Amino acid sequence: MKNIDFKTLFAKLKVFVKHFLFYVIFVLSLTVGFSVGYYYNTLKSYNKNIYNPDVIMKKDITLAIDESNNMIVINKKDGTYVVYQDSIGYTIFNFYAKNIWGEHNTITKK
Repeated sequence: MKNIDFKTLFAKLKVFVKHFLFYVIFVLSLTVGFSVGYYYNTLKSYNKNIYNPDVIMKKDITLAIDESNNMIVINKKDGTYVVYQDSIGYTIFNFYAKNIWGEHNTITKK
């Protein structure tokens, strides 16, 4: 039987693993870089919608209150609607009422 030199075998195995891991990391880096570049525009357009909300004009909607005091915003163009919880309706009403009250009660200087 032949004697096996474990030192040289271990050294060759160490060199092989080192080169193998280098190529695995290199290919993995290229794959990740390509994937990020390929999906960049998709991800960019997805985030753009978050920061640019749809603006709804007052002339395009009708506001209503249902029997549970929920606020309903009805789109006049297509008839779709969104129902908001009663506390949101009260908050919007209070802001609107304060705005109207402030317009009619101007402060005069002495």
